[in-house]
Amino acid sequence: MRLVPSGQTPMNRPSWCAGFVVCQGLSSLAAAPAADPPAAQKIFADEAWYQSAEGEEQAFEGILQRAQSPGATSGRWNPVRLVIADKRTREIYLGGNANLLDGLLGRRVRIVGKPMDVLGHAELWPARLEFMAAAASPVAIAQTTSLPVTDAQGEATETGMRVLRETISREDHCQTVAWRAGELVLGTIQNMVIGAGHGDQFTLWRRRDGESAWRTRRYFPNHSPSMAEVLPLDDGSTLVLYTDRRNESRRHVFLHRIGQDGARQLFDFAADTQGVLNPQLAKLDDRQVLVLIPDRNAGVDTRRFLVDLETAGHQRLPDIPMPARGGRLYETLRDGTRLIVPHSMIHRLDILAIDLPTGGHSLHEVDAFTSVSGEPPRGTCIFKLQDSGQYALVYLRPAAFSDRVGKQGPPTGLLGEIVLNVVDARTLASVRRTVIAGFRAEAAATHSMAAVRTGPREFVLAHAEVDRIHQRHLTGEDKNYVGGFITRWRIGPDGSPELLERCSVPPFYGTRMVADDAGGARLVCRQSGEGDPLQLFTILTR
Repeated sequence: MRLVPSGQTPMNRPSWCAGFVVCQGLSSLAAAPAADPPAAQKIFADEAWYQSAEGEEQAFEGILQRAQSPGATSGRWNPVRLVIADKRTREIYLGGNANLLDGLLGRRVRIVGKPMDVLGHAELWPARLEFMAAAASPVAIAQTTSLPVTDAQGEATETGMRVLRETISREDHCQTVAWRAGELVLGTIQNMVIGAGHGDQFTLWRRRDGESAWRTRRYFPNHSPSMAEVLPLDDGSTLVLYTDRRNESRRHVFLHRIGQDGARQLFDFAADTQGVLNPQLAKLDDRQVLVLIPDRNAGVDTRRFLVDLETAGHQRLPDIPMPARGGRLYETLRDGTRLIVPHSMIHRLDILAIDLPTGGHSLHEVDAFTSVSGEPPRGTCIFKLQDSGQYALVYLRPAAFSDRVGKQGPPTGLLGEIVLNVVDARTLASVRRTVIAGFRAEAAATHSMAAVRTGPREFVLAHAEVDRIHQRHLTGEDKNYVGGFITRWRIGPDGSPELLERCSVPPFYGTRMVADDAGGARLVCRQSGEGDPLQLFTILTR
């Protein structure tokens, strides 16, 4: 079998030319990604042109990722790259079959081949490809430690909030967290792709309150999950909603129900754009859930689907028109017969109110601002203030970062100021907006933030700050952190916030937080530095 036509070599043959036969094993993998691949597969190992090429074979481990197309060109382009752990990349030379590895995008692999520099392209000519299977990742690295807490005046206090910290993994990134009936549920990935937020090895973690051991199990081996949400159900099963980013030009949104018998797919929506981000899930009753799918592209409305948990059937409801691009969803709030959904768009934050009996909906703008890079609010959290007829929204409002130490990079919507926005529950009009963290002369808050209600009019906020342009989401570098903070607040009847307590913690990112059923919270995040471990903070407020 010849993979390169006679007279042509990878050095002089454009990578867009077609007409060679691919090995049957990898061809079938690309066509049927749902099947588990073999442990190893030859690619060019037996080809004479590969064997005669100068260069030493080396092994590279990383994640296969689709490369961005340069557009119409007659030059050299390789559609797949290997993202290596130290943030380097190598383009994978595949000859004329650009789709050879499509079914493996997002998977962690080990490729043995020859690194070659061709016409300005850092390529890897693959001889063999091996699939990496990671072991279960919960570890007992350190015992739980208690962190000091101060009041608003900086005085030590031992009578209010308590913060306990423990490390639970070295490899995992938390995408979602939930709490139900005394049990903490996490959804994590490994091998996260910097700048994209997706990875592989999706793992569901469970631990009962008061226990030390985790119960874990892996799912979706051939998907590249991103922006996952978990929803534990009364029968012990768990719904998992996520965006699959194996193919960035056609993202899929999947909904699975995980029980004792494994995972059952309930829903699959294939988007025609790269704009699908942050889908959300809301339980309507014991049988139906509502799936909301926003799109950040201009002219694309928010889609919504009713999904039947028993039959796995679904009904597409009328799309919700969006007045601006940049759509993102982060949380939903069920309040009687209404679903209240903060909807982020470029330069504004709206509340989407959906009447559940009729399906009617309305949009209400609650904040508007200007961002140099044209960004929407990030990390939006919502909760209802008890017996007050008010909602509280906490979110990052992007801001242009002050240039104090020279050019630090492009403007980014991943930092700015954290806002508390109290909204009238009846009219959905903003009552009071207050900046409660960043944007100061010496630091700004990042999108690594979360907030949950822990009392009738109290909430806990976790956020990190940097002293200059923050680009971890883009480059993986996080050297500019100032610190991380856990703070407890009380909201007055007029919507004004009062800082009650504060706890300084190591800088963090990848933040997820959930309220427990005893007036406390659980914060899960990656620590910046010291190996970037995944940490769990138990926040006790009673």
